[in-house]
Amino acid sequence: MTAYRTCGGCVRDRKPCDTRATLQRALAGLHMTSVKWRCQDRQEPYAPGDAVYARTAVDFGTPDEPGLLMARFPGVLVRILGTKAVVFIKPDEDGLDDNGEGVIFTPRNSDGFCKLPLLRIEARDAPAEGFCSKCGNPNSAPHANGCEP
Repeated sequence: MTAYRTCGGCVRDRKPCDTRATLQRALAGLHMTSVKWRCQDRQEPYAPGDAVYARTAVDFGTPDEPGLLMARFPGVLVRILGTKAVVFIKPDEDGLDDNGEGVIFTPRNSDGFCKLPLLRIEARDAPAEGFCSKCGNPNSAPHANGCEP
């Protein structure tokens, strides 16, 4: 069975696709196990600036007893990198863990940008956000010196 790596993150992944079907017929019998190509019909599931929920790990432990849990936070999609997405989540943003309890987002780095698999991103019902024309950050993110949204 061949893995079609370009299809990962496309809205037609696991759905009928004429481009993938044509490629399957062309590669039949070549015993290839993984294929990556430039697909002209690829459609990203989200666009930069879309409001999303990002599911990420949160450190709730202490130095004596470390611990992690998964939680869902509102954020803004910055860009898609193959099967991963860069998302901005405001530091100290409120979210919900898997048990439905409130948690606060405290990023490892101070800026709040996270790189996550697209599988842990889902759409959020909120307006899309704009980006700064100088630094390229979302309007809700920190900006460089002398740069304003």
